[in-house]
Amino acid sequence: KVNEGKLELIGLEPHKKVSYSIDIPQIKGHGHIRFIVKSKVAAEFYDAGYELGFQQFELNEYKAANTVEAIGNPILKEDSKTVSVTGEDFEYVFSKATGMPISIKLAGEEQLNRQSDFAIWRAPTDNDMNIRREWENCGYNRTKVHMRIIQAFSENGIAKLAGTFVINADVVQNILSVDFTYLINGSGEIKCEITATKDEAVPCLPRLGIRFFLKEGYENVIYRAYGPNESYQDKNKSSYYSRFENTVTEMFENYIFPQENGSHMGCEELDLSNDKHTFAFLSSDKPFSFNVSHYTAEQLDETKHYNELAARKDTVLCIDMAQSGIGSNSCGPDLQERYRLNDSKMNFGFLVKHNECCI
Repeated sequence: KVNEGKLELIGLEPHKKVSYSIDIPQIKGHGHIRFIVKSKVAAEFYDAGYELGFQQFELNEYKAANTVEAIGNPILKEDSKTVSVTGEDFEYVFSKATGMPISIKLAGEEQLNRQSDFAIWRAPTDNDMNIRREWENCGYNRTKVHMRIIQAFSENGIAKLAGTFVINADVVQNILSVDFTYLINGSGEIKCEITATKDEAVPCLPRLGIRFFLKEGYENVIYRAYGPNESYQDKNKSSYYSRFENTVTEMFENYIFPQENGSHMGCEELDLSNDKHTFAFLSSDKPFSFNVSHYTAEQLDETKHYNELAARKDTVLCIDMAQSGIGSNSCGPDLQERYRLNDSKMNFGFLVKHNECCI
């Protein structure tokens, strides 16, 4: 927060206007201004000072400038199944079968509870009750990765891992062809770039991203995105852009019927930490969407009542390009095309740093 103030609004007749002057300080980075309307007097259902609504305006355009610079000398090794990149206090291991991280060690300690995966599935919401049939018929909830090509090499102080894989399910056509690149420097910074080409014959994707399973203890969350309430492409009017702090446990939206929840769109920076380490995720091109939880999408999908959910000890982190919108198709029209992940080609990327709080 740079500054705040208070305006006393005078009474206005219908169809009239009034102008106010506001001094706005010089803003560094992505600046916004938010106007909050509060009640002057008490009413039957609220006290004086009650927030009646707000409106936020963007002051300048977002410009991502996050990249990996050549620092140190990362050591790259590979065998028939894995590629590893090692530096002074880190070791990252990637699977040649999936292209995803299977081990992240900091100061010799493992930070992942299980290997990461490429994710397109979400726990269907109430409004997904119709489209989920199409998703399931195409195998979105049981995908497999088939690596086509993968290569690793070092160049100018940067370790590079790149490849192409396809995603499909048994006995159905390919869903996506994915080109991926990881750039890693000697300080352990990672830049991940994804280009996904979608088969035009399959329905829109629920989500598009990478899912990490972090060890127990990664509970503290600081983020600059749309919050504090959950936010999606078409469901974000109760949220606003700012810097927020919370915990993984508190960010879970406990719907009576377990389903997708707690995502935050427009994220530019995310810090997730335990009592020893911090992972910072930064947008490298355009803002991303993220979700942190003690439940997997599979758990939420398979559990019928909220009181039957059993929280995991580890932290499930999804870094997504976006999710398809929530819509209203349980009792209303289909999701509008502009809110669907349905483009034939989709790109996104992010930067990861460790033991460095970026917000």
